[in-house]
Amino acid sequence: MKTTLFMAVSINGFVADESGSEDFISHENWNTFCRLAEEHGNFIIGRKTYDAVKNWGTDYGFDDLKTITKIVLTQDKTFSLGPDYTIAYSPEGALQKLSEKGLDSALVSGGPTINSAFLKA
Repeated sequence: MKTTLFMAVSINGFVADESGSEDFISHENWNTFCRLAEEHGNFIIGRKTYDAVKNWGTDYGFDDLKTITKIVLTQDKTFSLGPDYTIAYSPEGALQKLSEKGLDSALVSGGPTINSAFLKA
């Protein structure tokens, strides 16, 4: 499966501060993410990215992407989400869920944890 990584990172390697704030990310970055998610028909994010975007407020949110298959990768077996989301516990599991839906490409977005997990897999 073709897998594309989309990551917001500053030139000096800054991804987010300890509280998860990503206030350096522009509106254009969000528009680009949404365009790529539409092109792929999906995205895979980590739980930390899911939580961070959820806390951004009402201007942006993953819930706005209604026709997209949304997968959250987590190791927490007690983590639960609404019906518009799918939970996966490994990169392989996430890609398998997309494959089962007939998708042949994946958009992975998030920080170092999810990126490392996919690279190791």
